[in-house]
Amino acid sequence: MKLDLDYLDANWKKVGDGKIFLGKEDFEEFSMLKDAFDSKEKSYSQEFDYTEELPQLLKYFKKDKDTLDIKKVKATIAEIKETKLPELTTENLQKWFGKTYDKVEDFMKEVKTTLSTEKERNELSKFIEDLISKVKTSFEVIVPKTLVDQEAKQRVTYLKQKYGGEKNFEQMLKSMKPEEIKKMYSELTEAARESVEKFLILMKFAEEKKIADKIDFQKDLDLEKNLLSIFQKKEK
Repeated sequence: MKLDLDYLDANWKKVGDGKIFLGKEDFEEFSMLKDAFDSKEKSYSQEFDYTEELPQLLKYFKKDKDTLDIKKVKATIAEIKETKLPELTTENLQKWFGKTYDKVEDFMKEVKTTLSTEKERNELSKFIEDLISKVKTSFEVIVPKTLVDQEAKQRVTYLKQKYGGEKNFEQMLKSMKPEEIKKMYSELTEAARESVEKFLILMKFAEEKKIADKIDFQKDLDLEKNLLSIFQKKEK
């Protein structure tokens, strides 16, 4: 089921839009969505108050969301499809994914693990985004230029590796217009600044919570995971 989303302010004026796709598993996970849309037909629509209880699927994800006075989201069924999938066998799995499974159950376990990991990363990303946004609206965050330059330099090094070395990278630059090169470096520098800013904010929280010495920076997202764990305990 495809839903078209309209985000409305206090005066019912549209301030944003989006779309999502729902499957049966979403109905199983979110009773609010099942109650609203299960067995409904195309063009049916329903409005929801934009509150903490609203499923994350219906939330507005764009970068400027904090500047919008979103009070409601109107969801309209745009399309409904029922697809009959081919039989799930080890032979088909080998053909589709180029990987051998002894049993279909092994594949299903792998899928569940992947989905669980993705859900965890999305939850973590949303938490960090909200945390940093609240800090930036309350305080002025000063990011040292030397750190930004260092991060930008590392990103350029990564780009060179991505393009197969410095010669290939230089060749790529020669194929670009001056304004395109300027834009690329500007976006790269801004991404570096945001990355350093995020790290400084999170490390400040880690120091305040006295967990800075427990962070293993060799582990992916260990800083973010430790902070999320502390805030979740606080909420409980």
